[in-house]
Amino acid sequence: MTLSVVAIWNELTPYRLHVMRRTQRELRHCRVVNVFTHSVTKNSSPWSMEVAPELNVEFDEPNRVPRIEQFAHPAAWRLARSIKQTITREQPIFVLMHGHNDLTRFILIHWLRRAGIPMVHASDANVFSEQPGRGWKRLAKAAYRAYRSHLLSMMDGYMPMGVGGKAYYNLYGRHDVPYFMFPYEPDYDLIGSRNSEAEAALRAAHGLTPDRRRFLYSGRLVPGKGIHTMLDAFASVANRCPDWDLVIAGDGPLRKQLEAAVPGELATRVRFLGFMQMEQLRCAYHVCDVLLHPSERDQWGLVINEAAAADMAFVATDVIGAVPDLVRHGINGLIIRPRNRGAMAEAIVEVTRPGVADALRRNSARILAEWRTSADPINGLRSAVHYFASRSSTGRRLGEGYISNNEAQQS
Repeated sequence: MTLSVVAIWNELTPYRLHVMRRTQRELRHCRVVNVFTHSVTKNSSPWSMEVAPELNVEFDEPNRVPRIEQFAHPAAWRLARSIKQTITREQPIFVLMHGHNDLTRFILIHWLRRAGIPMVHASDANVFSEQPGRGWKRLAKAAYRAYRSHLLSMMDGYMPMGVGGKAYYNLYGRHDVPYFMFPYEPDYDLIGSRNSEAEAALRAAHGLTPDRRRFLYSGRLVPGKGIHTMLDAFASVANRCPDWDLVIAGDGPLRKQLEAAVPGELATRVRFLGFMQMEQLRCAYHVCDVLLHPSERDQWGLVINEAAAADMAFVATDVIGAVPDLVRHGINGLIIRPRNRGAMAEAIVEVTRPGVADALRRNSARILAEWRTSADPINGLRSAVHYFASRSSTGRRLGEGYISNNEAQQS
């Protein structure tokens, strides 16, 4: 018998797959079973991923919840029953519950509480994008905050991603339970490595000549990302930074609208690359200089991590979860308020002044390295296993061996 943890995710993404691989490789004295509620193969983005059997992935396709945004679905009860069977079989020392915004999780959280099985809540939520709203929206948000606080009060621990996440849990959760840092992270080795042939092919395919400098937007083309603000700001000052172009990597329902909004005189200076797999996307980071992240609301913003790994500078809004941890104003980027075309335009002009972008870029790798030493997801998960192993009956029988082996590895 071994220590076991059941992790409940919504859908599979490259960064989750990366963390799962690290967990399997580095947390050798604990079995982590990864249960997905929404999708493994039919994701909201068409990522190409291979899941090895040793990652212990379980997915009930007939009863899956079809959309992440959908709270209730007829299959939710059947899916909850299926996951209960997995938890009963595994007898985990705790359940790692990612999120709470669907009926399956609502059912499971209440069942786990009644069963006395410890739960740790993980989320990319941050306190910076919390907005009070007006009128009926204010009442709806107040009701949702009460619902959220109710569920978070049942947890036995929290896994925030950064300072914004800690503040979020401090605002809505309990104050008598431990915190374990568990940030999303990309495959830093992949993002940081260069492939000159692939980069040359990307340049040739999209007309990105080596003599130009570039801003990059990377993400979905959907409302709330501030893309129109970014595009309008760039167009308003393009004549003041004639050596710079704008590259947009990603796809979504706004693409045709955004393409139509590009002024004719800038048609050769604004490039839409479409959706890119990680092998292609890492090349886009390396052939560009400054990441523009104009989101109006963003829980974390993993592209900040990815761009930092590629030594990029930043112009980003202050409501993005990753910004307080990975972007320092005037050091490796510029931080602005969202929905402010004037501020975005001024930041674009500032960062294109001679030597500014290069000076900012030189600091990104150092800031990322400093943050990773204090916010490694596997260290956070290991600490949670250590903590709950010492408190469970299974952990008391098996935990001493796990903890002593773990401490030997860390020494």
